Amino acid sequence: DTTPDELLSAVMTAVLQDVNLPPEALGDICVGNVLQPGAGALIARVAQFLSGIPETVPCSSVNRQCSSGLQAIINIAGGIQNGSYDIGLACGVETMSLRSANNPGDISTSIMENSKARDCLIPMGITSENVAEKFGVSRKKQDAFALASQQKAAKAQQLGLFKTEIVPVKTTVLDDQGNQKTITVDQDEGIRPSTTLEGLAKLKPAFKEDGSTTAG
Repeated sequence: DTTPDELLSAVMTAVLQDVNLPPEALGDICVGNVLQPGAGALIARVAQFLSGIPETVPCSSVNRQCSSGLQAIINIAGGIQNGSYDIGLACGVETMSLRSANNPGDISTSIMENSKARDCLIPMGITSENVAEKFGVSRKKQDAFALASQQKAAKAQQLGLFKTEIVPVKTTVLDDQGNQKTITVDQDEGIRPSTTLEGLAKLKPAFKEDGSTTAG
């Protein structure tokens, strides 16, 4: 229920507080973001103002798919290196639930007639299928790896190892009855400690009918 600009603002605010940096000291802000809205206010700029950073600090977004956050770091580091400014803020933000990656919008005829342009519409899950097939990574091996990954993440969360890298976010959500309530989210919700090989084996392929990549 929480918008990406609110999530990004929480991180921006925490970073400035952690290093005791006045917002106006920033020379630039660059935010990696893949699923950017096609029009309207820029997520990064809105988050900037929600964080109390003045409009005198320039801000931009960059999209290099899965490397967008890394590209933001490169851009800010480059600006510091070439002397454009002394301090910059590089971030990344995404929301897979509020911005659908499966809806590319209106597709022109010219895109569908060009094979390379058309291939840009293929979901990343198909790449997973292609890699698994090319290198012989079986469904059994993938399930075993997924189980180990879930177990490691659950153990790390139990030991509190993620606390130093997570900013608690206070937000308002709707409960099962449709009533609003305020909660504080301070840990990842995607970790599933109860995952089993038997449960993983029951999952259907997510991208190809006869594929091996699942939600596990």
